[in-house]
Amino acid sequence: MTRSADLLSEGRPLLLDLVDLVDRAEARDAAAAWTGRINTIASRTDRVDADSLLIRFDGCAA
Repeated sequence: MTRSADLLSEGRPLLLDLVDLVDRAEARDAAAAWTGRINTIASRTDRVDADSLLIRFDGCAA
């Protein structure tokens, strides 16, 4: 298990792709334009009812 604080330690926003399915790559495709400015991580959870989360470097989620 990795903590979100560890993933945000570089000071860049983090896109958590919570779908992790090949046919649902919209979030990864959108983030590709931001390569080098945003980190993208594929993950799974049953705690959030969302396909993806964008987390700012200060920890606020959108």
